[in-house]
Amino acid sequence: MAEVKLYKKLATYKDKNGEEKQATNFFVACGDQMIPVEVKFFEDKETGTDKNYRVRKTLLSAFAATLPERENVGKKKTQQQNTSAANESDSLVSDNDILF
Repeated sequence: MAEVKLYKKLATYKDKNGEEKQATNFFVACGDQMIPVEVKFFEDKETGTDKNYRVRKTLLSAFAATLPERENVGKKKTQQQNTSAANESDSLVSDNDILF
């Protein structure tokens, strides 16, 4: 059976007033896939609020591990470009043969 892990990543953004704010993004790792997860806001039609939204988000944050930073992103991109260039030269169909 595959293992499922919950991760969080802290990010900063600027709101419409230009103030810098912090957000927490959640991801579920299933095998080699990272699936983003959003905490749902259930609006009360009378008050327009969700009393348990912050509780749900805090609970997820407490159980989530911090998402590790990617290592050598530039190095991996260079390696991918080199292998894709090599694969393109081995291709039987050239770009001129594609009729889009």
